[in-house]
Amino acid sequence: MSHELHKLQVEEETIMRKLYELMSAEGLLPKCKKEKQQEEKAVESTLENKEWEP
Repeated sequence: MSHELHKLQVEEETIMRKLYELMSAEGLLPKCKKEKQQEEKAVESTLENKEWEP
């Protein structure tokens, strides 16, 4: 029984990793706070640079 449970846990972990890889590749994962902040800063600096261009 314990062996079967362990086998199922390993299988679940493998499937979840594959799902994460797939979702990551498709861009379906929510971004963490650091990534959002970096993206916002990049957008702000881009907008500031456009204001300075003639």
